[in-house]
Amino acid sequence: METIYKWEVTSLYTVDTPEQGFVVNVSYKVSGTDGTYSSEMSSIMSFPFKEGQTVIPFNSLTEDVVIGWIKSELEENGVLSITSTIDGQIDSQNNPPVSPKIAPLPWN
Repeated sequence: METIYKWEVTSLYTVDTPEQGFVVNVSYKVSGTDGTYSSEMSSIMSFPFKEGQTVIPFNSLTEDVVIGWIKSELEENGVLSITSTIDGQIDSQNNPPVSPKIAPLPWN
């Protein structure tokens, strides 16, 4: 089954420069499920102020806007890395790796 991913902002860290409520760090979580098994990854991303950047007032932010920032910073390869890691973790649950076990010595 195809994995369904969910991106979620878990917290915002702000400063009052250049404007009140300017977001400088975002904690986020990406979860995935194939309907049977699931996995998730969490991280924090920094957003330093860049000259000429348009600042969205804090009260006008939406989760979709902030997730867009995260994905833009990660770029396609970063997003693919996260979803591929989640896929690998789910695959390991569907097909657990074989682990060796200690066997008693046959001559004892």
